[in-house]
Amino acid sequence: MARIVPHSIRSPRGHARRPLALACALAFLPAAGALAQSIETKRTEPVTVVGKAAPVLEQERADVGGFEAPLSQTPQSVTVISADLLAVTGSRTLSAAARLEAGLADSYNTTGYLESLSVRGFELRSIGNYRRNGLAWNNQTYHASESIERIEVLKGVTGMLAGVSAPGGLVNFVSKRPLAQPSHEVTVDLTEHGNRRLHLDTNSRLGPSGGLRLNLAHERLRPPIEAAQGERQLAHLAYSQAVAGGQLDVDAQWSRHRQPSVPGFGLLDRDGDGMGETLPALSNARRPGPETLSSRLNLNAQPWSLPMNDESAHLGAEFRRTLADGWEARLAARHWRSRLDDRVAFPDGCGAGPVFVYPGWCGDGSVDLYDYRSENERRRMTSASAQLNGRLEGLGLPTRLTVGIGHYTAAERPERFQAYNYAGTINGYAPTPLPAAPEKTTKNTLRDERSTDFFMRGETRLAQHTLLFWGANSAQLSRSSVRSDGSRAIALEQRLTTPWFGLTQALPMVSPGLAVYASWGQGVEAEVVPNRPKDYLNPGEVLPAARSRQWELGSKWQLTPRLTASMAVFEIRRPGAENIPGADGRALRLANARTDRHRGVEATLAGRVDADTALHLSAAWLDARIVASTDPAKIGERSANVPKRKLAAFLSHRLAALPGLSVDALLIHEGGKRIGIPGAGTLPSQTLLDLGASYRWRNALGSTELRFAVNNVTHRSGWREAPATSWGGVYLFPVLARTARLSVTQTF
Repeated sequence: MARIVPHSIRSPRGHARRPLALACALAFLPAAGALAQSIETKRTEPVTVVGKAAPVLEQERADVGGFEAPLSQTPQSVTVISADLLAVTGSRTLSAAARLEAGLADSYNTTGYLESLSVRGFELRSIGNYRRNGLAWNNQTYHASESIERIEVLKGVTGMLAGVSAPGGLVNFVSKRPLAQPSHEVTVDLTEHGNRRLHLDTNSRLGPSGGLRLNLAHERLRPPIEAAQGERQLAHLAYSQAVAGGQLDVDAQWSRHRQPSVPGFGLLDRDGDGMGETLPALSNARRPGPETLSSRLNLNAQPWSLPMNDESAHLGAEFRRTLADGWEARLAARHWRSRLDDRVAFPDGCGAGPVFVYPGWCGDGSVDLYDYRSENERRRMTSASAQLNGRLEGLGLPTRLTVGIGHYTAAERPERFQAYNYAGTINGYAPTPLPAAPEKTTKNTLRDERSTDFFMRGETRLAQHTLLFWGANSAQLSRSSVRSDGSRAIALEQRLTTPWFGLTQALPMVSPGLAVYASWGQGVEAEVVPNRPKDYLNPGEVLPAARSRQWELGSKWQLTPRLTASMAVFEIRRPGAENIPGADGRALRLANARTDRHRGVEATLAGRVDADTALHLSAAWLDARIVASTDPAKIGERSANVPKRKLAAFLSHRLAALPGLSVDALLIHEGGKRIGIPGAGTLPSQTLLDLGASYRWRNALGSTELRFAVNNVTHRSGWREAPATSWGGVYLFPVLARTARLSVTQTF
């Protein structure tokens, strides 16, 4: 089961003053003359790239799409979130990054726990829907933003690129690489709650064709939640060098994250039917009124609660070389390892009333608490790819072709036993200490997965203004699992092929830079029935593959060289398995018995309006429903925890009257998230506002930027997420309380 954690990690109070003193010292370095500066940190391209520096809010190309053509020409919906946008909005977690784009949403994300995303309403799979520098990646780890240059998101089915994957999209984390010019930055961050971070980003040249970049970070985690203090560290090294007639890029990273996590709240069972249906009252106050929960409350604050520990390391390399006739060869490989201690006092269900409540809490706020401990979970993943791309001339139709092979192996090795024991019942409005129940008696499961993909993609010019994009992926998938005592062994072997086609038509006669497109593609997923004989009539059965299908129509308009607009209309149909109740209480898991249809509209406007104003606006409307089911009552229901509408608007403006000063705002509106319990309705709509300002000036050491911002300016309280889990639980996560933050960056 997915879990979460707490317990304070404290440091001597005197140490809290040191980062503040350093921040003040940097902030008031003698100014050598204020210069007009934009909010973004100007960077030159990596040593492997020739061309203009990438602006903060625009990106001409993205690796995640799989094509060489500029984003303005591809028939795909791609969002790029740059490191500069992450920094200026204070978005250092995956959940925070999801706020910046309307097509993205949380997926069981909470403070102190591993995070995931949902795209176009579909939860992404930890293996299959994530990439690191283009290679398959396991998302079951903490993401450190200091080593990320940008986050690329391809929205829609991804079978052509990822083989077996959920249909929502593909996320690619692109690592920072050496820059063309030496540079050194030190950043100190502080918040009103005592959070403090020190980040060093230093870049050096190694001769005329090489570079080295080092990122180091240390953070004392102090969220506006009780008993959730922690710490984390990061070290990331990137190396680039021209060698053997090509370009070699190597990067290595180590990170550690130690923090108690914060479990979700539950719906109250006020009608006594054994299932929660009523949203609890919520407040940002530390001591709210009667029968009101505080957003600062951590129910994982028992005396025996332990923090979650996540430690990971990875090493990757990529070699690119130009061959004859303009063809390019690319070889890449990456190895990742992690160790996780997943521990939490977990509130779930209620047995204190006349009937057992699940999912949810009893009507008076009572909830059962479980002592969960799964320690020394070891995971590893190795991925590699080899590909060729170049131009073909045939039948008068110039084509850029990419062919290659990719492979990954992944393994999960927890300890033989875990603990998941009932510790007692507490009341969420006034939690009390309970005795620990740490006995490890529940068997764990060992898992293995590997996939070998053969892929081909092409860009064919049919006419001067017409481009045809096409591709297919053929994946040989193997999965297996076994209980830690050797029982319940199951295995899956399948070969799955997924095609994709798209057409882009430029319309220069209507407007320069305007293009329209259409695309169609497939995604594919494979499932094995959970190996639980007590719950299923067909435990361990390998089910037929489920094929998702998507069509998309859209337009892209290059309004100015630095401002782009796009719009897409799409529909995704995803078949899936469903449980058919049996006479003996067990269920028959039936393949392709349910179909989810997600239909929506997305629009984006991003870039620079003029020399002083930059923006990133995105809006999405999504109608996500069940359109086929073995249970007629479910047909027409909206999918749970999927926002019906979302708006994300970031605006930055440099004040010409006050050189060096910039102001910015981030507005988020979201509404229509259905709670996955019959009769529970939807979460109330919410609108959140963040405001910030920065001032940059030259000084004797280089330049200094002082930034002050406030998240959730209006101190709005509300429920931001109501995820339903694979084991039947439904949880509530609140919006974080207002937080002021100060940062100082010194560039040498």
